[in-house]
Amino acid sequence: MKKWLKIFIAILTSAVVLLAGGFFVWSQFTYKPSKDLTRLVPEDSYTETDGILYFDPSGTKTEAGVILYPGAKVEPEAYAFIGQELAKTGITVAIPEMPFHFAILGTGNAEKAQSSRPKIKKWYIGGHSLGGVAAANYAAKHEKSVEGVFFLASYPAESAKLKQTNVDVLSISAANDGLTSLDDIENSKKNVPDDALFYEIKGGNHAQFGLYGKQKGDHSAEIPAEEQQKQIIQYIENWIKRGSGK
Repeated sequence: MKKWLKIFIAILTSAVVLLAGGFFVWSQFTYKPSKDLTRLVPEDSYTETDGILYFDPSGTKTEAGVILYPGAKVEPEAYAFIGQELAKTGITVAIPEMPFHFAILGTGNAEKAQSSRPKIKKWYIGGHSLGGVAAANYAAKHEKSVEGVFFLASYPAESAKLKQTNVDVLSISAANDGLTSLDDIENSKKNVPDDALFYEIKGGNHAQFGLYGKQKGDHSAEIPAEEQQKQIIQYIENWIKRGSGK
């Protein structure tokens, strides 16, 4: 092998290692649960098995299951209030931890959650921001195993082709979102079924779809985080219980 080729390979290998290392370090600077969440959610309100947080109804028959994919670099626990409150209504909630905290790298985690609760026959999958994109990709490829997909400050990639599926779709956006604009949500309507439901939370922002504090690039919210969370929970609960209006 010529000397110049060996040098090129060595430089390329070093660059790849440095980039991979840099990405790993960057991915570890995550958004963690806020004080609001620790106040609202007792530690014993959920269990963790194989990297997935489970919120199971207590003393009631589970009617449905929800799988919630976290936003990029957001810890799963940041969505624990949503999980806790939906469980109180008889809905099991599973929130997976994602590889490097990016749901797009762990799209198939939904299968693990579904397998762990085999008695649940109706599953709904969704996510916050990038988590919603990953959830849509899963739903498009597993149409027979999910009833619907929901988006929290998110929308599907065109490649997901949800328009051609029979899954129910719910989209919840926020008026003060600095990362997922209302124009983004409006443009996404062409990529989902015509009967998809769209709701906008007045005064809400991007970060308050979870409970992890402020997020760079986001706008300030005009309503408390707990109020926004309660609206999100109500929309999801109503959507599931009425079958998305079908």
